[in-house]
Amino acid sequence: MAQLFSLGVTMQRPSPKFYSFAIRSIPFLCVAGFVTAILGAVVARHWVVRLGMCLFFSGFAVWGLANGCGFLWLFIRTVRKQGFQFVVAHPWSSFFHILFMAFLLCVGFMFLWLVLRPPFGFFK
Repeated sequence: MAQLFSLGVTMQRPSPKFYSFAIRSIPFLCVAGFVTAILGAVVARHWVVRLGMCLFFSGFAVWGLANGCGFLWLFIRTVRKQGFQFVVAHPWSSFFHILFMAFLLCVGFMFLWLVLRPPFGFFK
């Protein structure tokens, strides 16, 4: 019976501390930003609305950057352990892994640019 349950259990790879911290901060950034933007709209303070939207969008920026860097960390770790033979042996898997990693990093940088750009961002 114990053998049946042990088949589905796998060891998870340790994730970097920045990834764990970033993933845990996403809901707080988004919720705090949304609530701040709503309160700023209610009290008619444009800078509070702008601050809330920046916090809200920074949650998405952290999501993209954290997951993109997590995929990059995993790819580098795999190449260090198995060498580039893994990339040569599984070219499509590696291609889609790199493509998805680049997509997440681009999404993160686009939301970061949205937060920091002068027409909308907090730093006007």
